[in-house]
Amino acid sequence: MKGNIKKSILSVALIALLAISITIQVYGASDEKVEDYMIYNSHQGAVVEKQVSMDLEDETQWVSIDTPSSFDTDRLSLSESNIELESLNTENVEVEEIKLNTANGFEDNLGEEITVVFPSGQNITGELVRTEGMNIVMDTDEGISYINRENINRMIKENESAPSVEAKIRAQTEGTYDFKLRYRIEGVTWNPSYELTLDDRVQSESDFEGDIVIQNPSGKILDGQINLISGDVRSGRVILPEYEDSMSSGADAIKSSIFDETQKVGRVNLYNLGLQTIDSYSQKSISYMSGTVDTDVSYVYKGSAHSDHTRNVSKQLTFENNMKDLPEGRIGIYRDYNGSKIMVGSDSVERTAEGDDVEINLGKSYDIEGNTKVLDEQVNQNNVTRDINITITNHADETKEVTVEHQWINGEVINTNVEPTETLVDKVIWDIEVDANSEKQINFKSIEQKFDSRVKGRETSSTDVVSGSESASGSVSVER
Repeated sequence: MKGNIKKSILSVALIALLAISITIQVYGASDEKVEDYMIYNSHQGAVVEKQVSMDLEDETQWVSIDTPSSFDTDRLSLSESNIELESLNTENVEVEEIKLNTANGFEDNLGEEITVVFPSGQNITGELVRTEGMNIVMDTDEGISYINRENINRMIKENESAPSVEAKIRAQTEGTYDFKLRYRIEGVTWNPSYELTLDDRVQSESDFEGDIVIQNPSGKILDGQINLISGDVRSGRVILPEYEDSMSSGADAIKSSIFDETQKVGRVNLYNLGLQTIDSYSQKSISYMSGTVDTDVSYVYKGSAHSDHTRNVSKQLTFENNMKDLPEGRIGIYRDYNGSKIMVGSDSVERTAEGDDVEINLGKSYDIEGNTKVLDEQVNQNNVTRDINITITNHADETKEVTVEHQWINGEVINTNVEPTETLVDKVIWDIEVDANSEKQINFKSIEQKFDSRVKGRETSSTDVVSGSESASGSVSVER
């Protein structure tokens, strides 16, 4: 159990999480070293880091890690598989094994008052009388109890509020050594919460606020450097980040405004909150951003040539992110009414970099609807030609501007009564005005690329589906 045992004891999932935190050595401005936390927004828990010092002899020895502030609860569901101890400053010391004082160590505590904790969180306290094979025998207030070691999550000694974490360490020379202790706790997560307050104008200056909400359902108080991770890290791929020297000092990080810079680490983003305290079994909201944005409300009708259809036109709000990077989250849309804020909608916001547009779906506009009809379709060897009619009907008592998007694959408009605003690979776009209580029609002919009739060297049959489903006419359409 030598060599790289200290690295192999972690599960693949924990390695993927811990790899992000390996090079982050952020401490407060004082001499007292505090804990660091990596909190993930994908419900993958939090990784806790803390530096510990130990006095070692020049031999292989079992050492108890003095971590009363780190392991201050019996509800963290810790195990040897999610604890790591790494030597920081020497090659003369090697961590060979880590264990929790759970089913081990009973023989050394005969006659002592102990508490055994079960996975459910329940516990039994009493004197440890003796051990009998896989059972321990305790003298409790209810009498003599026989308990199978395999059913015990951990053991707590008298006057101890935490389980004992022990490490088997081989040191070549006597001295004081520094180590980085890491472990993972479940359930801790964070999410952005955005609010946008509108007025009744189509184009207006609206108030925008963003908070970071950290949820800590664990029994541990999070007190130290808080770092947030946004992204998907569920795979076993190890991510090895690199940071500038400025990230090595917590004091430097605290001098900056919160979230001033987003650190890109592989496929994820890192936000440093500086020193924070988050109580156990609690939720804490931290202000992320506040300001005004220029909002624009538009009406959008999205159709395609797959079949005839009638749909309500969607109401869409757009504004430029003129502040800072927005992590993915939910946004609530509000309007001021007689001094109160009334929620009128909600949507999800994708991660949006500063300078990019944020698009929010406000739902259906029930006074505007669109209809698409395929009047004619000609299937050729390499393409499909269609005559299409799009009708936008405005039941409102005022003129509406509507953006019409017709989806296709590598299409081209070859004849139309209304010139498109933009032609793209996946769609063609018209911006039109529809008078009050009236309708407007767009009639056009399109030529669209057809799928190759051969797939992997064989002819497609009438039952083949190529990246979509085969229509009754024999052409292939794609589900969008």
